[in-house]
Amino acid sequence: MRCEGLGCDEKNLGCYILINKELIDVITPLIPLDTSSESSSHDVGRLEIPCEGELKLILKMMNGDPLYMGSATVSIQTLPAKGFVWLPLSQNIDNDIVHNIGGIFQNPRILLSISKTSAPTDNSMLYKLQIKKFEFLVKQLESRVADSNKFYEQEKESRANLAQAYESLKTKYDEYVEKSQIREISMLKLLEKKDKELQENIVKNCDLNNRFQTLSLEKSVLQDTIQQLKNTKTDGLTTKMTKEIQELETIITSLRSKETELTDKLQNLGKDWLEATKALGLCGDYNKEDVKSAEHITEINLKAQILELTESNRILKQKLYKAFEEKENLSSKLFEIEEIKCQQNSTYADTKEPDLETTIIEQGVQELLDKTSDGYYFNSQKLNLSVEKGKIVVKSLSLEEFLQVSLTSGFDKSILMENRH
Repeated sequence: MRCEGLGCDEKNLGCYILINKELIDVITPLIPLDTSSESSSHDVGRLEIPCEGELKLILKMMNGDPLYMGSATVSIQTLPAKGFVWLPLSQNIDNDIVHNIGGIFQNPRILLSISKTSAPTDNSMLYKLQIKKFEFLVKQLESRVADSNKFYEQEKESRANLAQAYESLKTKYDEYVEKSQIREISMLKLLEKKDKELQENIVKNCDLNNRFQTLSLEKSVLQDTIQQLKNTKTDGLTTKMTKEIQELETIITSLRSKETELTDKLQNLGKDWLEATKALGLCGDYNKEDVKSAEHITEINLKAQILELTESNRILKQKLYKAFEEKENLSSKLFEIEEIKCQQNSTYADTKEPDLETTIIEQGVQELLDKTSDGYYFNSQKLNLSVEKGKIVVKSLSLEEFLQVSLTSGFDKSILMENRH
């Protein structure tokens, strides 16, 4: 047999032969036939078919998966006893019956070589056909069994690998679950700890807020008190004390001048008395003891006046000391208030104090001080100066000493004094 019009190599084609819809043989590859030669009488590649029945030829592409290329169905009785017959190939396997044998057909088509042989009886031929059919079926079944066994082994191996992979995955999953549970417990403990710390921090924060509000209120009260002390008591008391001290110094100066004046008057009176007694001629009646007695009386009177002045001076000094003591107490309280304020302010910000020499120059008091290699001096007295909150502070001198120095020099208006005893 030979095909035309399929557009493929006949070596890749296979022909399924069915008699009465039963497969009896498969020819692959097709054996090309030459219509002009006598090779058609050769037995190679020939197939014996019965004289009656329905012959069906199905062509498929055999390289790879079988691909349907065409088919033809014809009654065996209509075929010639000998010769060549062209049969048209239909693309519809269910509608491929050929009724006109010996006609001229267009491509695609298949050429059959038919010859009648002196064969045994039809029954023996049928037996042979059935034997070939059964052999073919046996081969097909053996092939299917081999494929099934191969598939079974592959499936068995695949299932074994799958079971092994499942066990490995299950083991890993169990380990992961165990680690996850441990990690979850650890995280829960950590969260509980953090939550506890958070609650404690919230309580501490509330306490700190309350403390801050309390300190803010106390700070406000202290600021008001400081301002009040600055505006009323301190400034007024300082002015009052300064005025009283100046009045006391004026009185002391006046008393000292009066003391000198009285002394001069007494001395002049003694001289006048001696001159008067000499003029009256009474000098011879007095001896040296009388003169000494008179001088003693004068000395007693002077001492009495001096004692009186000394007592007055002592009383004035006591008043001055009390004033100094009251000033010192007020300064101490003011310093404590300022220090508390500094401690509160240091909680929020730290300020860097400027240099002492720069501050002295900025406040314009450098002409009032004598600067040496070992420090600053005022009226030949060494001062231990420092800068606090932008103010010049005298530390080492006592309040009374520095007040006396500053009040006599007018320096109290230039330097802020602070007692730290």
